[in-house]
Amino acid sequence: MRVTTPPSRRPHRRPVGSTEPSTASTSVTSAARRLAQVNDPAGLLYGALIAASVLATASAHAEAFAYIALATFLVLVVYWLAHVYIEAQSMQLAGDRRHFFRRLAHTGVVESSVIKGGLPAIAVFVLADLLGATPTRAATIAVYFSVLVLVGAGYLTARQGGRRGLPALVDAAGAGFFGVLVILMKALLH
Repeated sequence: MRVTTPPSRRPHRRPVGSTEPSTASTSVTSAARRLAQVNDPAGLLYGALIAASVLATASAHAEAFAYIALATFLVLVVYWLAHVYIEAQSMQLAGDRRHFFRRLAHTGVVESSVIKGGLPAIAVFVLADLLGATPTRAATIAVYFSVLVLVGAGYLTARQGGRRGLPALVDAAGAGFFGVLVILMKALLH
């Protein structure tokens, strides 16, 4: 016996070559869903902000590309380790009786969003350097990129939370504001 799905429950698919417009809302919604599948979307924002801040600060005091990239990565790792440790301790206080190292392993995976959030800025910094930018210019490009990531992630998080229109834009602007602070800090340091 063959079971078929009634037409009203079948997913809508556009025929090949269809001129039916795809909506930006659909792509924003799917991007928001992917963001929500991350263990800790806030960790992504935190990692992006940390990486941008360190790139801005380190590039103000050093001209060695490798030093700036390594310093940014190491600070990102220290922040990640702090999150891992604090969350493992919080779990214990909440009654988790697993061995300390098991809690650390668990939280290490959960808190990996901090690392994942900072890596794109480091990658942009490295790419800009490979394309011939000075370390200071490469850091500036990476910081501006991070602001775009913060705004985009803020908007997508708001959309995933059910906010639309102006409220979603306000959330995006709030996230981007932190990036603007990093830009101002970079300007003051140089």
